[in-house]
Amino acid sequence: MAQWVISSAESEYPPLIYPRVLDLCREFPDLEFSLNGGVNDIGHVRSLLGFEESQELRAQAWGLDKDVENFSIPSNFHGAMIGRGAMNTPVMLWDVDHQIYHEDPPVQATRRSLLEGYRDYLQDAYPPGDTDRSVGVVHMAVKPTLGLFAGLRGNRAYRATLDTLTRDKTRRLEGPAHCLEEAMRAVEAANPGILDEPLAPTQAFQPGKRPSGDEDVAAGGGKQKQKQESKESNRGKKRKAAQQQVDEAAGDASTQCTGGDAEAPTRPESCTLSSSVDVAGSAV
Repeated sequence: MAQWVISSAESEYPPLIYPRVLDLCREFPDLEFSLNGGVNDIGHVRSLLGFEESQELRAQAWGLDKDVENFSIPSNFHGAMIGRGAMNTPVMLWDVDHQIYHEDPPVQATRRSLLEGYRDYLQDAYPPGDTDRSVGVVHMAVKPTLGLFAGLRGNRAYRATLDTLTRDKTRRLEGPAHCLEEAMRAVEAANPGILDEPLAPTQAFQPGKRPSGDEDVAAGGGKQKQKQESKESNRGKKRKAAQQQVDEAAGDASTQCTGGDAEAPTRPESCTLSSSVDVAGSAV
């Protein structure tokens, strides 16, 4: 079985090496490539795509030395994916069409304007009166909004209200739009004015604030390591319990065979351990 055990080091994520994407772009100029992993904000995407005027920032976004000379981004580099960053902080996307696709600047947004727009969409997509609407359906409908108040006072009230209402069959009948509106009232009560604060525009890429590849590995690998350590701890407890069971069974068998005589600990050949455990101490 030892050959199937994966160590915590082997289960960690490999480091992010962005320059390899540049090498692939140059090696296969007829193909388009996109980058995925470690991209957490729109400012980083802008630098990866070469939209930032500063060559220093563009180079650092790619994990290169800021003093690198003649750095250029291949024309077949197609884009970048934001995964957890967009899920955890969805407000970052409010001006993405302007920042990435060069559309006209949007009207200044607030969390209220975003939620009200999404509420109207939910009202049409999930009208009231569906008696078969499940908890899962409502949860998935409101899930994109769960990160809107991350790190802010009122976040717990918002999420707790949504969780409570999605589990209430009567409220589910009214639809996810109703649940969202009630959660907006809860967060406003917990942190007055938070819904109407203007959202900040996308900021330029800041290398010092972006997790490096090694830190991403440490973050992801740390979780893997914790899981592995937990499994190893559980296995240790099971082995200890099994050994204790063997010891107890051996003690009982010895007592039975010696008639309770403490001065005769040797177990005769006619005495056998319980068939529920083997001599190695593992449960059969």
